[in-house]
Amino acid sequence: MSRILSPPAYLHLQSVAPVHNRYRLYTIRIETSNSLAGAPLIVTCAWGRIGQQLQRRVYQCESLETIEKLLLRLLRVRLRHGYGLVERGEGFPDVEVLAEFPVVERMRVGQLQLFGE
Repeated sequence: MSRILSPPAYLHLQSVAPVHNRYRLYTIRIETSNSLAGAPLIVTCAWGRIGQQLQRRVYQCESLETIEKLLLRLLRVRLRHGYGLVERGEGFPDVEVLAEFPVVERMRVGQLQLFGE
């Protein structure tokens, strides 16, 4: 894994399948935290239906190796669930599983056509 650069260190993924009424968004953001002495790196994941309020989970990581293991685990699950890569910030670590994600176009809330959404 390469060194984390200054912001933006983020990743946006989407899984869209209108036939299954699936419009999902998953984001990962990596930030440094000066306020937490034991956890210099914070990984925040947000997920949910596009256009709806997202759920969030925050991970406190001690090292870049810990972040690499976490990212591998999270990204492998998203890949199995059919997510595609929408956008990657320049500072996001180079995780080899990212090469397996298809690149997809971002779906906006106004593009949802099911049931008058």
